[in-house]
Amino acid sequence: MSISPLDHPHSVPRYAALQLDASGTAHLLVAQAEALSEQAAFAAQLSGNAQASALVLGASAEPGEPGKPGAQVGVTAQYVRQQDELEDAVRQTLAAASVGTRLYLCGTEAFIWRVRRIAAAAGMRAEEMRASVHGASRNVYCVHCGETHGYPSNDEVICAGCGLRLAVRQHFSQALGAYFGACANPDHPYAENQP
Repeated sequence: MSISPLDHPHSVPRYAALQLDASGTAHLLVAQAEALSEQAAFAAQLSGNAQASALVLGASAEPGEPGKPGAQVGVTAQYVRQQDELEDAVRQTLAAASVGTRLYLCGTEAFIWRVRRIAAAAGMRAEEMRASVHGASRNVYCVHCGETHGYPSNDEVICAGCGLRLAVRQHFSQALGAYFGACANPDHPYAENQP
């Protein structure tokens, strides 16, 4: 059975399980700690590579403490607790990176596209990056007020900027790292702000 282009619009990103890019000379994993538990096979691939490192948002789990949040990575890893601290570390790491570095991203879609924009600004090309999505958070750009906020993956959300009930379109802007949201009921934009 073939998939119709209408089932997966061209602008909507496609993701796959992370796999090591053998053409890379250095490898950097940037991940949210909660997503690492689903990447055990990839972490094992990275651990066998001397040129691999990781930046992780969240706490590392202590060995022998099941159920504790976070995860261990089998490579040199720097754990940070704040998103802005992680972003600064990504900028610094990529500024010092050599040609041939490959970037692997793991986390929510909103997280992935924030880091992708930083990597693109540092000069990385799309083919040098791989991403695997875990979790349901995504960014929605309100076409009415111009603000972008993170929301669960619902078809409708209330804009945190202007209060409109937005229908989330299946159109993704890589430049914004967000899906477009437009007024769900243009005849009565503020009348029914309940989902």
